[in-house]
Amino acid sequence: MATANKYVFISSHTITQNRLFDAVRKATPGVEWTVEHVNSKAAAARAKDEVAKGNTFAGYELIKYITFAEGVGELGDFRKVVSNDFLGLEKEDLDSDVMKAVEGIKISQ
Repeated sequence: MATANKYVFISSHTITQNRLFDAVRKATPGVEWTVEHVNSKAAAARAKDEVAKGNTFAGYELIKYITFAEGVGELGDFRKVVSNDFLGLEKEDLDSDVMKAVEGIKISQ
């Protein structure tokens, strides 16, 4: 058996923050969203400075950078090891799932 004694990773959705935001925007027509683009390298540099000054909470920003920043550590990126196709799992529709998630939620502006 190909999966015997092996870790098997499955995922409903393996996406980027931008792709998730696009799905939320589609699911909430008429809602104005404010987008703030953040330079992860600059944020990490600021966090390093804050940690050096004794602000240990800034370490969380460094952890996010190491975990998620493209080309850094990408510890949160499991796309290369997801076994959905190998296991024959159907692809799920992100737009549909987000639409279901926001149904009935009142979003105030």
